[in-house]
Amino acid sequence: MSARARSILLAALALLARAPALADEPRDEALQQRLGANCRERYEAYLLTGYPRAFAASPTGTCGYAGGAGTRADAEALALRHCGSACSIVARSPDVPDREAATPAEMRPALRDPSFRHRGPASATGAVLWSHGARGQDTDARTHTAAFVRALNEAGWDVWRADRTEPALRRHEPARTHLDLAATRLREAGYSRLVLAGQSAGGWLSIEVAARRPDIEAAIALAPAIHGNRDLAGPLKDRALAEFDSLFARRANPATRLAVALFEGDDFDPEPARRLATLRSRARDPGWPLLLIDRPDGLAGHDAGRGVPFALRFRGCLARFVALPALAPGLHDCATIQSAR
Repeated sequence: MSARARSILLAALALLARAPALADEPRDEALQQRLGANCRERYEAYLLTGYPRAFAASPTGTCGYAGGAGTRADAEALALRHCGSACSIVARSPDVPDREAATPAEMRPALRDPSFRHRGPASATGAVLWSHGARGQDTDARTHTAAFVRALNEAGWDVWRADRTEPALRRHEPARTHLDLAATRLREAGYSRLVLAGQSAGGWLSIEVAARRPDIEAAIALAPAIHGNRDLAGPLKDRALAEFDSLFARRANPATRLAVALFEGDDFDPEPARRLATLRSRARDPGWPLLLIDRPDGLAGHDAGRGVPFALRFRGCLARFVALPALAPGLHDCATIQSAR
């Protein structure tokens, strides 16, 4: 082990040792049992939301929650408003440090997401490295890790991020190098298994880096895109689709598996039929083990994969996808993933 690798490993162990006791909010089984059926479902959704978050309930059976608020006070106020009258806060996220404060310098550019339970490389199943999209919308795509990742965290995976906040990282090559370096830091820290996951540009980069490295277990890409939209035509559209195909043309490790989710109404999908044809073709040649979540009913738009509704439907499938010891080459859906051994 190199001197730098030893330094990073020691830093990771020190990070685990000083992690606050309230670094995550565990499921409250007693509370869930006291709630009515409708509120139990809402509590399940609440547990998938980002921090700060809060859940409110009343003696009459109403409830409400809020997640990903600006502050914990904001989350509590919104939860009480959604709940109605005679409500009180019955669950809330703990105060956690920001990502920079939670991460030793030796681990960067990988950043620990302190809103998830952290076990450290010696105890965790592995690490999930999340990459955000490249554009802001009603909510900043850089703020919260996708909701489905909480299922992976519950299954034993530590959660890290490769945030691209500097202007230089808006360009493709520096962004890919940045993610690659973050993955290297996690491997040097001692994580034996590594999953790359991301949405939009983050999903594209996750596939690209996974295809170039032999030490990536899997990549999960939600609506992968780096340029182009429905308005592209002629040579520009052909170029965008050719670049999508080139993502899958190489692979450093035949055992690395991919999961790709596509959605109806994705403004950054220049031609859905041709992208689907590419995925089916590349699952045969070069033979990627590929889980395809193909335009699920009721989930539409470029950001559909980041939210709670997607997580409620597909968290079990994706958790099983990364837990499998191996996956045969070819195209798979969630039914085959759940039955795979």
